Amino acid sequence: MFSYCLTSPPVEFDRSLTLVKIFSGHLYQATLVKTLLESSGIHAYLENEYMGMIAPWRIEPGGYNPVKVAVSSRDEVLARQLVDEFNGNT
Repeated sequence: MFSYCLTSPPVEFDRSLTLVKIFSGHLYQATLVKTLLESSGIHAYLENEYMGMIAPWRIEPGGYNPVKVAVSSRDEVLARQLVDEFNGNT
């Protein structure tokens, strides 16, 4: 019988890191920004991805820019630069 180690070493979390919202827009815009960031090696997260599409007026008044893109505070500076370039090209 084979014996495998199914437990991994404990992961240390840096509790000083937080999620920072760096972009808000419609789902297609937020998805483009997320893809841009991830192609640059920055993990990005979408907030209100589904409700922003189904009932955006429940997320934001008038349904304006309901989907948010968030990144780790560690990546905030580079992510903001990339988003600024994206906004300049759209």
